[in-house]
Parts: sequence; structure tokens; C-alpha cells
Amino acid sequence: MVKRSREPTIFLRLCKLILAIFVVQTLSAQTCCSGGVPLAGNLGLPAGEAGQLQVGISYDLNRLRSLFTGSEALNDGSRIRNTQTILLESSYAINDRWSIDILLPYIRQERVINRGNTATDVTNGLGDAVALLRYQWIQPDFGRRWQWASGAGIKFPNGAADRENEFGFTYNADLQPGSKAWDLILWNRLSHQLASRPSLSIFLTAVHRRRGINDDYLAFNNPVTMVRQAQTYQFGTETQLTLGLSDQLLFFDRLINPGLSLLFRHAEGDRTNGEITPSTGGDFLFLQPSIGLTISASLSWQLAADLPVYTKVTGTQVAPTLRLNTGFLYHLSTKQ
Repeated sequence: MVKRSREPTIFLRLCKLILAIFVVQTLSAQTCCSGGVPLAGNLGLPAGEAGQLQVGISYDLNRLRSLFTGSEALNDGSRIRNTQTILLESSYAINDRWSIDILLPYIRQERVINRGNTATDVTNGLGDAVALLRYQWIQPDFGRRWQWASGAGIKFPNGAADRENEFGFTYNADLQPGSKAWDLILWNRLSHQLASRPSLSIFLTAVHRRRGINDDYLAFNNPVTMVRQAQTYQFGTETQLTLGLSDQLLFFDRLINPGLSLLFRHAEGDRTNGEITPSTGGDFLFLQPSIGLTISASLSWQLAADLPVYTKVTGTQVAPTLRLNTGFLYHLSTKQ
């Protein structure tokens, strides 16, 4: 009886292991960007009366076509990112002070790399949900010019974080619908109505997002030892500050709400296995014009845009060129 050699089998396993490690390292080293699910900037519906339920649905488009090294824009159109998100948000006022918000996104991300040959990667699916509990320190009231509310919330790891390409390799973290990590979110909003023009408000919104760790990142079964191996990945802590003005105007028996604000976003670098991931993190400043329309007593519509004013990234990254957000808000009272 001829005894078969195991060397070809061992050699084949080693080849698979080397290929898996190479692919994992290649995916990990791909240039990151400031795309992804727009959660922090969409939190916090308007304050409602006790027993009031608000439901909003919006569409968010984030186009990233500008390549930066630090604060210098490069003449390179080889990398393009598009993120489209459908956001469903609801808010219920438990009483005059407390309310709870729920945010659920569905996201489609597209990455195009054109270097002679065009390579396109697309992922889609439900993103991570957010629950935010808010407290109204200073309630909106007739004659009261200040409003102040704070909130704390959690982002749940319910979105998929294991989407694969056509070759069966898992996409890197910034192209996944979910993060497979719990996040802590702190939210705060302060607004003031001017005495000279009560319809005009100045507001400041601050959102701080502390990211959790995905300890099952780019997992694969070692073909030699047949043991499951994985890395850890943590998105960088994110802080957003928005300072703006909003007004109310009557136009053909319709209430119109024009607004203009500045959004500053600071993102720390991501971490892979505890070490800073290259080309992640940065500072961004956007100009945000917006317009709202009251359609009926319970339905309103709004359109807003993010226009980049200043960009400074760590390393080399694709940065936002234009972001649009439009949606409807419906509110009703559960009181008799």
C-alpha cells in the first residue's frame, strides 16, 4: 500500500495562510475617508409637548471626490466614494421634560478606484441603530427666549460588519454598514430667540461620540491550525459642534424656515489592534445652508447641504465634496 505524502497538503495550507494574511493587510491599509453612516449629525428632533410623537424619514447623500494630504488638495480623481442613507427617526415626549429618540439607518456605500482599470465595491444593508434619551433643562415656552436640552444615548452593533467582495474577502471597516461595536453618544443643544426678532434663533449643538471596539475584525480561519483569528478595530472618537441661525418667514400662507450654520467636526484616528491606523482622522469645517417648509399643521419638509470650507486630514484621504439631506417630519399628539 502506497503511503501518501502530506507535504502538498501542508504546502497548500501555507499558501492559503500567506494569501489570507496578504489580503487582510491590504484591506487594513486601504486609505480611509470621512464617509460612513451619518448618525451624529442627524440626532435630536425638535422638542415636543408631553405625549407627542414625531416620525421623520430622510435621504442623505454624501459625495467624496476630493483627495487631500493634510490640508492640501491633490489633483487626483482616481478615488471616489458615495454614501447614500435612508434615515428613519422617531421621538416620543414622555412628559414635558423627558423624551426618547430612536434612529435607524439603511445605508448603501460605493467605492470606485480608477487606476487604468476601474474597480467598484458596493455594500448595503441596515446600519447600527441609536437610542437617545433627552432631558429638557429649559423648556420651550411663550415669552421664554432660552432653550436647553441634553441627552445621552447608545449606538447598538446591529448592523452587518462582515460584508465580503466577490472573492470572499471581508471589506475593511469603513465600507461596512455596521461597526460591530457599542458606542456612547452625548448630545447637547442650546438656543436663544432674539428679543428684537423673536422668530430668529441662534443655536449651538454639540455631539460627542465615543466609539467602542470590534474584537472580531477581518476574522478568518487559519488554514494551517484551523483556528479562527481576528483583529480589533476601533473608529476614532468624534466631536461635532454646530453654530447657526434659523428664522421663520411667512410666504403665501406657508411658514418657511431658512437657516445657515457652521459645522466643525473633529475625528481622532482609528485604531487597529490598539495601534493608530494610517490615514484616518482629521478636522473638517462645513457651511450648512438649509430651508424648511411647513406643509400642514402636522407635516413639514426640510432640505440642507454641507459645503466644505476647510479640510485637514491625517495622511492622505478622500474628503467630502458635497452632502445633501432632505426629508419629511410628521408629528401627532397622543393626548385626547
